[in-house]
Amino acid sequence: MPSTILVVCTGNICRSPMAEGFLQRKLEEDGLQGRLQVRSAGTWAAEDAPVSPNTLHAMSEHGIDLHSHRAHLLTVEEVQEADLVMVMEEDHRRVILEQLPEEHGKVLLLTEVAGRSGDVEDPYGSDLDSYRETALEVEALIDAAYPEILRQVCAA
Repeated sequence: MPSTILVVCTGNICRSPMAEGFLQRKLEEDGLQGRLQVRSAGTWAAEDAPVSPNTLHAMSEHGIDLHSHRAHLLTVEEVQEADLVMVMEEDHRRVILEQLPEEHGKVLLLTEVAGRSGDVEDPYGSDLDSYRETALEVEALIDAAYPEILRQVCAA
């Protein structure tokens, strides 16, 4: 059974699909897609909603097609089964750990995994340039976090 990386944001229509797309591409480039799987979910997601149009556009500029992505509401079981849960905001971590305090060791901010600090701000409702900026930020964070992601998940 492959190890699982779960990426979480609020609605699962902007930031977490971006991170999932960038991370999935890196895993494919390294031939690790069979050993590691990436999923995403939202703490307040409307099940089966498509990504926002601006997310779709911004990610297509990076060669990542998110047309088939559908929002998914985070479940307790997914957190328990994941080897690593990367969240976009401190609030997401708080929501998860209120229900599952025993999972604290594997629920981390994406910025922390990348050796930085702070939240990845939600572009929802903003203009396309804001989504482009978020996509660039998420891509840079995934690139910086990638060695640590592999270390944590492969050691699990």
